[in-house]
Amino acid sequence: MDQERLRRVVSSVARYRFLTIWQIRAPIDRVFDAIYDSRRWPEWWRGVERVVELRPPDADGLGGLTRYVWKSALPYQLTIDTTSTRIDRPFAMDGRSTGELIGEGRWRLQEDGGVTTVRYEWAVATTKAWMNLLAPLARPLFAWNHDVVMRQGGDGLRALLESRPQGHPGFHPDRLAWLEAAGWRANYDRRWPRLLWLVLRLAREEFDLPWPRAIEAAYHITKASIAWVPIDHDLDAVRRGIRRFYTVASRYGGGLRFDPEQVAALELEYWMVHRELSGQPEAAKGPLEDVFARLHSALFGLPIEATRSSAVSRARATDTVDLITSRRSADVELDWVRVERYLREAYGSLAEELARR
Repeated sequence: MDQERLRRVVSSVARYRFLTIWQIRAPIDRVFDAIYDSRRWPEWWRGVERVVELRPPDADGLGGLTRYVWKSALPYQLTIDTTSTRIDRPFAMDGRSTGELIGEGRWRLQEDGGVTTVRYEWAVATTKAWMNLLAPLARPLFAWNHDVVMRQGGDGLRALLESRPQGHPGFHPDRLAWLEAAGWRANYDRRWPRLLWLVLRLAREEFDLPWPRAIEAAYHITKASIAWVPIDHDLDAVRRGIRRFYTVASRYGGGLRFDPEQVAALELEYWMVHRELSGQPEAAKGPLEDVFARLHSALFGLPIEATRSSAVSRARATDTVDLITSRRSADVELDWVRVERYLREAYGSLAEELARR
């Protein structure tokens, strides 16, 4: 495509800027190699339909041209041709895309404490006429679709590279962690319809509730969350909403068996302790870890000593949320990714313990 034609195309398209952050508990070299070897993406990245090398790169890995066919959560495919423009192993990769999406992408990797953080920044524009026509209305939907595909990539890369316990059938730590982290974010952003939807899905996932009962349970806990927001809240209303949530989950769920009164009381205690200790140093968070251990023990039917590890990870997740909501976070998006990682570790520990029983 000549420069003048490219200029005309770019001037008529809808532009987007995306930031994706993954955290993988694996060495940076292994993470870099997995991302660099894009021919194998279809093996672990659900959104990649096909990868074809159109032109091999030079000895430095530059100048290669690769065609990617992407499938998405929405009923359409995208074909993108990408040329590598920078390789700085194992820290950075850049590329330029043409085809149905045109733009520039940048991979950046950094390892800290055995965890590799991957950032992908993409400045891109659509060239499909129907997407440009619908962009004024459908832009949020296209952005959501992109997030789904990138989340699939992070899940696939973790499954490929992280060492994981076998776990417990029907218990999916990654999905639970994402739903809970997204629910916390919706709660603190006061996005109540989104919170309701996420809690509904969490109720389905964690308690195996049928849809009508999941809706009922989600309604009660969302109502309790809204009531909890004011400092001078109606404690009885909060308690009532939490109790009704766990009563529905216990009575109609197909998996966990627990005492709803006991679990509801522990859930409320966690809310209260978390608020009381918000902003305190990590050394002062013993009471929060203790209530999480007791809550997980009562909910999942595990000995208290088996839930200590999950309690520590979940307390770290709440600490990170506090860092964000108090505006002390230096990188909000990265910290939300950390919240999800800590929750993944918490649920992963519980899955491992359940598998031993």
